[in-house]
Amino acid sequence: MEDQACVARFELHFHCFNCQVNVSAFLDVPDVEGAPRDAEELGESAFLQRQRFLCHRCEGAIGLLVGITAVT
Repeated sequence: MEDQACVARFELHFHCFNCQVNVSAFLDVPDVEGAPRDAEELGESAFLQRQRFLCHRCEGAIGLLVGITAVT
């Protein structure tokens, strides 16, 4: 499979309900039609809803998205 170019990169900030710490993860958005290009678009997108993240500390499912930062 060929790698797709990315149109945007975001740092997602989460709060883990299991171990009660704040963690972050990076998310690259592929260059496809309708891809979110800023934090507001990402927050409202079905693309973000389909993503699954695990806590780096306890490996539990992330509980709450608390912020999105665009990475340049």
